[in-house]
Order: sequence, then C-alpha cells, then structure tokens
Amino acid sequence: MDQSNSPVTLPTWDEFASNECNEIELLLDAFPIITASNIKAVSYNGLSLSTTPVTLFTINKESTQYTSLRNWANDHMAQILQLKSSKPSLLKIPSITPITNLPQVKDNIIWIQASLSISNTTQKLWYLACSNCNKSAPKDCESRFTCPNCNSKNCEPNPRSILQLDAHDETGALPITLFGSDAESVTNIKSEKICTMETQEHDELIKSINDSKNNKTYYIRVTPSVQQAYGQEIKRWNVKEIELGPLN
Repeated sequence: MDQSNSPVTLPTWDEFASNECNEIELLLDAFPIITASNIKAVSYNGLSLSTTPVTLFTINKESTQYTSLRNWANDHMAQILQLKSSKPSLLKIPSITPITNLPQVKDNIIWIQASLSISNTTQKLWYLACSNCNKSAPKDCESRFTCPNCNSKNCEPNPRSILQLDAHDETGALPITLFGSDAESVTNIKSEKICTMETQEHDELIKSINDSKNNKTYYIRVTPSVQQAYGQEIKRWNVKEIELGPLN
C-alpha cells in the first residue's frame, strides 16, 4: 500500500518466493519500503500486478521516494496496522494440483491454479443473507428476524455476493461458487453496490470477468465434500481461499 490508500497484492513465485519473500517476511514488523521494477500490470476490473522473469526488488533503499513514503507510513500507522490485522501477511502455496487429478487426491488442503470464466451469464450476483450465519434470509423478512437456519434472534438481512464460475487450467475445468469477500475479490465490487446494479451494469461486469480470463489466474484452495444425490455419493469441491496469482 502507498499514499493512494489502495492495497494491491503482488504475487511472487519460483525464486522470488524462496529468496525475496523470505527476506521481506523477516522485516514485516518493521514495515519495509519495497521497490519493484519490471513488473507486469493489468487493469481489468481493477489493478493487478505480477512479477516477471526480470523483476527486481530493492528493500529499504534510501532515496527521495523512500523518505517520502516512510514519512507517510509513520503518519498513517494506525491505518496500516488495521489493514495488516485483516489480511494474511504472505500467501505461500505448498503445491499445485491439476484439476484433472482432483478426484484422486485424498488431502484436505488442495490448491489449484486456474483462470476464471462465467458460463451462466444471467445469474444473480447477490442474495439476502442472515447477518449471523450468512445463509439465505427468509423471503419477505423484516429488518429484524429469527433465522430458521441458525435460530439466532434479531438477525438482519444483508446483501451478500455470490458468483458461480468455471475454473480452468491446462487439464480441465471445475465449477466453483464464491461467496462474500471471495466473490468481491473477483468482481472488485462490494455486495452493497452489486445489489443496486442495473441490467446493463450486471452484463458489463460479467463481460469484464470473461474478458480477463486470458490475463488473470488465481490460486484457489479447495476442500472436498461428499453429498448424496439420486442414491449416489458425489464429491464436490468447496472454495476455502482465493488469491490472485501470476498474470499471463
């Protein structure tokens, strides 16, 4: 984050993950000033950054820009601390599983790397959720209600994002559903805004996500769940975490 107050994730991999990221992680509590050159930027649905084979990092290098940013950070430390407490410091991906291999995987922590697209272009992108359990609020509920799902009283119906997507890698595709902040991380739009969208805005948002399929990839952590359907056990995959990955 810099003086614009807009945090941006810069995913790293290969030698950057084992070298520069390890060094930065040791300095996180001191809030290092980092310069990155020769990075790739894509502006579909918000700014996304990615390292390239010739990216160069410098850490706490004295310069006019360093001094300006350090002074700004000192003056806005409360805001920076709040942001730091709300997000994981560094995302480390243990290993990537090809989508086609998912049925054979027995682990409970599985990461895939995939691009995303939307085939159901008329889907509703939000629903009214219980403020306590995030499950669907009853139809025609009042401003306060007793939730039939969690039995909590005085719950509020809040708009919550939902996004049905197809995750693609070189081996296959996987249908996934994102909720809440995970869905917002793809749309870059808060639930409160999505629920007020007109039809044209909805269609433009769907198109922008599909247009970015060839430019953006995501790291997605999924876990298996077994459900009964028509007398058979069906394994489904639930998204537990999603982060922007390297740009194409």
